[in-house]
Amino acid sequence: MSLSTTTSDLSAISAGRGGGRVVRGGGRSTRPRRGLAAALLACALAVVAVAPAPAAHAAADVGERGPAYSGPTHPPTSDKAQSKLWWNDGSWWADMWTTGAGWSIWRLDRAAGTWVDTGVVNDTRPDALGDTLWDGTHLYVASSVSTVSTQSKPNPSRPAPSYLYRYSYADGTYRLDEGFPSTINGVSSETLTIDQDTTGALWATWVEISSSGARPTATVRVASSGPGGTSWGDPFDVPVGDATPTVDDISSLVAVGGQIGVMWSDEAAGTVSWATHRDGAASSDAAAWTLKTALSGRNQADDHLNLKSLQADQSGAVFAVAKTSLDLSAGGGAAQVVLLSLAPGGTDFAVTPVSTVADCQTRPQVVVDVAAGLLRVYSAGPPPSVTGCPYSGSAGAIYEKTASLRSPSFAPGRGTPVIVDGSSAKVNDVTTSKAPATAGSGVVVLASNHTTKRYWSADLGPAVVAPPPSPAGAVSAGASTSAVSTTDTSTVAVSTPAGLADGDVLIAQITTDGAPSLTNVPAGWSQLVSDPLAPGGRVKTFVYGRVVPSAAAEPASSTWTLSAAESWNGGVSAFRGVDTTDPLDSAVVTGVAATSTSAIGTTGPTTTTPGAMLVGGVGVNSRSTSTAPPTGWTEAWEGVGGQSGAFSYQPRPVAGATGTLSWRLSASGTGGAWALALRPATP
Repeated sequence: MSLSTTTSDLSAISAGRGGGRVVRGGGRSTRPRRGLAAALLACALAVVAVAPAPAAHAAADVGERGPAYSGPTHPPTSDKAQSKLWWNDGSWWADMWTTGAGWSIWRLDRAAGTWVDTGVVNDTRPDALGDTLWDGTHLYVASSVSTVSTQSKPNPSRPAPSYLYRYSYADGTYRLDEGFPSTINGVSSETLTIDQDTTGALWATWVEISSSGARPTATVRVASSGPGGTSWGDPFDVPVGDATPTVDDISSLVAVGGQIGVMWSDEAAGTVSWATHRDGAASSDAAAWTLKTALSGRNQADDHLNLKSLQADQSGAVFAVAKTSLDLSAGGGAAQVVLLSLAPGGTDFAVTPVSTVADCQTRPQVVVDVAAGLLRVYSAGPPPSVTGCPYSGSAGAIYEKTASLRSPSFAPGRGTPVIVDGSSAKVNDVTTSKAPATAGSGVVVLASNHTTKRYWSADLGPAVVAPPPSPAGAVSAGASTSAVSTTDTSTVAVSTPAGLADGDVLIAQITTDGAPSLTNVPAGWSQLVSDPLAPGGRVKTFVYGRVVPSAAAEPASSTWTLSAAESWNGGVSAFRGVDTTDPLDSAVVTGVAATSTSAIGTTGPTTTTPGAMLVGGVGVNSRSTSTAPPTGWTEAWEGVGGQSGAFSYQPRPVAGATGTLSWRLSASGTGGAWALALRPATP
């Protein structure tokens, strides 16, 4: 198909017909250098009770004194693997203990620096501890009875159900969903953590201690649910490697790159292991799991793990902080807290020292700060007035240490104190959020002084935004338009995005009811998905691309003609800085769901050039189903009312695998998804 143009004044661009929602526009001005159409076609074919007022600050206090508490068996901000904070609707929230009521949802009044009890109570058991997850639609709180073991004092798991609470959120209020809590398992454990895979299933892991036999034994256990945390299956042992650590060890898990990853320590073996399960595969099938060693060596393992993943910064990496046991065998310069990081598709974890035995730090948690381009590690240690290490794991204050997200390296020392109780140096058990920090959220950490029975927190404010780490000449996103026809028609017309420059690339997606063909394609547009997505014959999605040879002459809209009158939605998005000689940095990938599902996905493209741009979309056989884009992607437009569809994108500063992509549906349905990568022009 050859390149052609028509004449039109850009000032005449129309707004597009009703029902379409344009989410984002704008973009960087980087001009491509060469012509595109032939190459584009060739590649295509290939509530509220206020907490008690904080006490007056001591002179040496750092951070904010929070509400007092009484009743919980364990420090309420423990345990090490769990996350008790989340960011939603412009506020920080936490799962906190309310004296006389139980575990409740609290909100941080950021302006006043105080925590407010919303009165929404989940578990009332004082010996329970919770792990929280906000997935953008629902809040999940996993609450399990905690029994702590040591090598010298094993504490077998006892009958006590672990519950999953699921809440919907609207108008500032969380409401427990019908059918919840659901039951995850029937036993206690030291800690239990959860995350959600791309199919919408929840996963949980814990170390279960059996009292049968001559002495107690420990096993890493896992369970998974139906979509949204319903109908939990039977728990099972991690089906790869030696998942039988000591009674003093713990496990944790995280979702990343179309997989669930489970990590556990084994103090006797001196190892930290990492097992991953492919989303959508049979949960306990050993063939769906892979195993690698994250850390190995004498005294390299301790029962301190905290896991986070990063899909929102274009890398999909895994980060864990772990405490070693080197204080038992090495000098003060040995690594006591380490960062374990794994790049997408990487074969080995990188090990980066965070602090040393001499720094005397314990119970670390890591926060991925996307906006600032930093990894932030929070640990407990002796108060600033104490030098040296009274004993390993000495508590007192909470410290922050930071390193570059791209190339982490931590400065010597304990770091910056962010929480100090000047009148009682017993602050410990810092907890953070699972999700990466953004420019809007900033970072909030929560801790507790279990001696004085009081919460403490530090609001580190909105992040300082670092320049995006995109190489020169990276592809950037421009404006989008969309349109919807709720009545049957054979004409599909979509307005041209504003703000175009010569050489910009336009990507169009059209989703129709039924299964029509196209009898007319507007001049200059090339088919990118050679076989339109048509699962079940009741929905069809077409994808086209076009170069803009002359922005001044670009038509105000483009019109496709269907072989039969159908309802439809469509949109057009602009991209700048594409290599017009060799525009696609990957093959086109597609996936269809011919039977009803809550998520439609495909394998992510593997990019070869830094600065590429992933683009992709989904079409659904529904007039009303809305969709959520893959993790870390930006939705450019979404259309409902005719036939549901959406288009999204994600910059990729670093080349490599991009994992599994999944568009989540507000209601189960059938449809198809696609994705490709645009290659940047050479600067």
